[in-house]
Amino acid sequence: MSHFTSVSVNITDADCVEEALKQMGLKYTRAGQKFQVSPVGENQYSTYHGITIDVDAKGKTSVGADWYYQTAEFKQAAFTQRLTQAYGVAKVRKETAARGYRFMGTTTNADGSIQLTVRKFS
Repeated sequence: MSHFTSVSVNITDADCVEEALKQMGLKYTRAGQKFQVSPVGENQYSTYHGITIDVDAKGKTSVGADWYYQTAEFKQAAFTQRLTQAYGVAKVRKETAARGYRFMGTTTNADGSIQLTVRKFS
């Protein structure tokens, strides 16, 4: 039984989405502001059902898929949370670099949150 839905997330930078997908180790294609993530997981339908990300510069980015056929790791809530977190890391890295900071590393905490370390040398 199909279950195709779309969720809106606050993502505005397509280049950071691309970096996030790379960090997540996912295969994808990009056409401008739209991404088609290759199907993930292994089931009889996995070759037919990918995830679509449509980045809107106004902050109304949508993430859509037929979530019924995705593996547990890539169900709607889990995938959206992972994408949002990876996007946040990519966006912080991009913005801090633009302000002259140097990225030093990340630490993943027990609760799943990520701590970034940046420095600025004068």
